[in-house]
Amino acid sequence: MCCVSAKKDWSRPVRIYFQWEAEFSQDKGGMLFKPDSEDMIVANFQENKLDVLKKLKEEKIKPVICVIFRDVDKVDLDFGRSSEDCEKRSK
Repeated sequence: MCCVSAKKDWSRPVRIYFQWEAEFSQDKGGMLFKPDSEDMIVANFQENKLDVLKKLKEEKIKPVICVIFRDVDKVDLDFGRSSEDCEKRSK
């Protein structure tokens, strides 16, 4: 779950705080444990994503902010009409 407070200037960087939960897995006959970890990434919306935001606002649609994890330390940011939009963009 991600919560974003009101932001006036989306062209500026956004800080994203997240937590990875602990993982247990079998690795070559032994148990591998990765503990809980918290992290923060600073990301920017690409210019074309800001155009999407503008269009949604013109249509009087409250945008959903999509935080799409591409790797453990890389995210893409986008706007959508719904969480289903975010799911489509993550593929």
